[in-house]
Amino acid sequence: MVKNRDSIVITGAGFITPLGDSPEKIFHRMKSNECAAAPIVSHDCSTMPASMGGAVDDSVIDSYKLDRIKFKLYNRYLKMGVIATANALQDANLSFSSQNSSLSVDSALSGNSAAASDSLTYPEHRRGVFVSTGINGENAEGLFEAFKTSGDRNIDLRQYTCDGIGNVHPQWILASLSNNLIFFLTSEFNLRGDNNNTTYDPAGGFHMLGAAVRSLECGACDIAVVTGTDSVLNWQAQDDLSKIGILQPCDGGPKNHRMAPFTSDARGALPGEAACSLVLEKKSAALNRGARILCEIRSTSSHCTAWNSILPNPDGSDTFFVLNELMRQIPPEAELVINLNGMGCPAWDNAERTGVRKALKSLNNENSDVGRKVLCSTTKAWFCHTYSASFILDTAITAMALATDQLIPPHTAPDHDPDTDTEMLTFIDTFKSGMAEYAICLGQGPGGNTGGVLLEKA
Repeated sequence: MVKNRDSIVITGAGFITPLGDSPEKIFHRMKSNECAAAPIVSHDCSTMPASMGGAVDDSVIDSYKLDRIKFKLYNRYLKMGVIATANALQDANLSFSSQNSSLSVDSALSGNSAAASDSLTYPEHRRGVFVSTGINGENAEGLFEAFKTSGDRNIDLRQYTCDGIGNVHPQWILASLSNNLIFFLTSEFNLRGDNNNTTYDPAGGFHMLGAAVRSLECGACDIAVVTGTDSVLNWQAQDDLSKIGILQPCDGGPKNHRMAPFTSDARGALPGEAACSLVLEKKSAALNRGARILCEIRSTSSHCTAWNSILPNPDGSDTFFVLNELMRQIPPEAELVINLNGMGCPAWDNAERTGVRKALKSLNNENSDVGRKVLCSTTKAWFCHTYSASFILDTAITAMALATDQLIPPHTAPDHDPDTDTEMLTFIDTFKSGMAEYAICLGQGPGGNTGGVLLEKA
C-alpha cells in the first residue's frame, strides 16, 4: 500500500472510448442510457464467443490525423493510446509535443476548449510515463500467408523456412513488441523520465497508477502520465479471454447482448476497446501553475492471494484486504462511493461482493456508533471490458464524477442480495447529484490480483 502524504493530484484526463472522446460526450451518452455494446462489424464473429462488443468508431480515430506512415503497421490500441495521452495533456493545460510529433496537442486537438499553456514546462527528464497496454492481438495473421506454403494440415517447418518466410513482413515482430506504446509516448510528448510498462493484464492499470504515485512521492519525477489502452475485439484476444473464463463461454447458451454484473443474467464480460490517460502532479506544483485539480489521490493498495491461477478466492479476501486498507484512511462518517470491478462473471462478482460485505462488517463493528454509508456502482458494463485499459478508464470516470458531483449508476440494476445490501450498502439507482467526499475504484485481474485507489474530492 502507498500512503500518500505529499498530495498527489489528478489534473488531466484524456479519453478515446466507444461512448466518446471527452467527459461531456461520455456522460451525455451514459445519461441517455447508451452503453457501448453493439454488433461487432470489424470481424466475422460467427465462430467467436461474443458477437457484441464496444468498438471505437474509425472516424473518431481518423479525425486526429495521425501520421499514416509512422503508424501504418500498428494496431488500434497503440493509436488510441497516443490520442488519449494527447487529450489528457491538453485537459491538464500542458504542451509537451516534440517538434517532430505526428500529433500536436496544440493544433490537432483544436476542438478542445482548453488551450495548451507554455507558462510552465517540466524538464523532459522529470516527466514520467507509466503504461498498461494491450498487444497486437492479430499478429498471428501476419504469418498466415507463410503458413499456406508449408502444408494444408501439418506445418512443414523446412518448407516454411525455405518458401514461406518471404511472405512475412520484415517489421512483423516489431509491430508486436509490448513496449511500442511507451516508445511513441516518449518520442511524441518528450516524456523522458521515470517509466514503467505492463502488458495484456487488467491488473496492469492499478500497478502502473501505484508506480506513478510512488515515483512522484520519492522524487523520481515531477509529473507522471498514466495511460491504459487495449482492444480485445479481435479473434485472438477473444479466444484467449474466453478460455480463462472472462468472456462468456462458448457452451451453446444464449449470447449476451450486454454485461450484467451482480445479476442472475451474468454470463461473462463483453470485449471492448478504449484508451484513457491521467496526468498526475504534486499539488503544490499544480497550484503554482494554476492547474485545475480534478481530485486528490489519497492512497493506493493492491493484494493477491494467488488462490487460483485464474479465479479470485471465493472468500473475497483480496477485495477485503484492499477495501479494508483504503476505507480505514477516511472518517467513518464520511460518505463514500465504491466503483466495483463488476466484470459480469458470476465467480468474480460473487467473490467481490463477499469481500465488500466483509470489509463493511469489519469496519462497522469497530465503529458501532457511526455506521458507514456506502454507495456502489460499476462503470465497466457501460464500456464493455477494455482489459488492459479498464482500471485507468474506471478511475478516470470515477474522478470526473467526483469532480463534477455526479453519481453514476450501473448500466444494469444488480439483483438484491439480503446478505450484502443493507442500509449501509446500496447500489446507485439513477444519475443524480451526490455529496460523496471520497471514492474508491476497484480492479481485478487473473489470480485474484486486486487493486484499488482512494480518491478525495478537491
